[in-house]
Amino acid sequence: MPAMMDSVYRFRVGDFRCAAVSDGTYSYHNPANLLFIDAPREELNRKLSAIGIDPERWTEFVSDYSCLLVETGGRRVLIDTGGGTLGPDTGKLTANLRAAGIDPGNIDTIVLTHGHGDHVGGNTGADGRSAFPNARFKMVRAEWDFWTSRPDLSSMRIPAYIQKVLANVGPERLLPVRDQVDFIEPDQDILPGIRAVGTPGHTPGHLAIGLSSQGDHLLYVSDAILHPIHIEEPDWNASVDTTPKQAASSRRLLLRLATSQNALVHGFHFPFPGLGRIETVGEGWRWQPMTVR
Repeated sequence: MPAMMDSVYRFRVGDFRCAAVSDGTYSYHNPANLLFIDAPREELNRKLSAIGIDPERWTEFVSDYSCLLVETGGRRVLIDTGGGTLGPDTGKLTANLRAAGIDPGNIDTIVLTHGHGDHVGGNTGADGRSAFPNARFKMVRAEWDFWTSRPDLSSMRIPAYIQKVLANVGPERLLPVRDQVDFIEPDQDILPGIRAVGTPGHTPGHLAIGLSSQGDHLLYVSDAILHPIHIEEPDWNASVDTTPKQAASSRRLLLRLATSQNALVHGFHFPFPGLGRIETVGEGWRWQPMTVR
């Protein structure tokens, strides 16, 4: 039976015991441009109004950060580590894990879907050392190489304040855990029933994660789908998508996969706990959030 706390939501996917665990929230500026830079403004305004947002007053997007814990066969797998010290309201993951009875030292596998600071910021603690000393970190080599090379992002559409944060991800959040990293390939099994799904575009080696057990499925879409509107309009890219056409293609892949599997879907940036399903509407899709108590 699912169980809801303010910061932890427990549920099952077949034999997997899962929990959405909050790392807190973060406020983004100029959200229409950040999330929907390619959207025709009139169409976007209609979509926003339909969900109760006044486009003229939408100056801030307060995003939940929701990581996923999976327990199976004595293994504890954490997908992404949240923002760490990224903002005043982030960095709550380890405290929330402990509140749920999970010692971070007992997590043995961490999957990093991509190298953005809101997904790897919790890799290290205040002392700059690994916050998960007994875990093996799994990441796509191309993603690791991109961010540890300190890439020049100035030619991309990424807002300047986010570029500043991303410039420090490699040295501050990835290199300190280098000795714990195992490189993986897209579209391979990480553990039985836990699969890396290659979804490049948001970043060069971005992953979604698929769970399958006893006929049940879950898709952790990470940043391939940033907002429920992207489900209805998968070609509306975000300014933080490094390769926009590829990002749109990856979104469509996930939407088709989610509906073909009738998968439960987890959105890292969706309102906590970020769970729901994707429904087909004609030739398109829409988001149906899970009702939780």
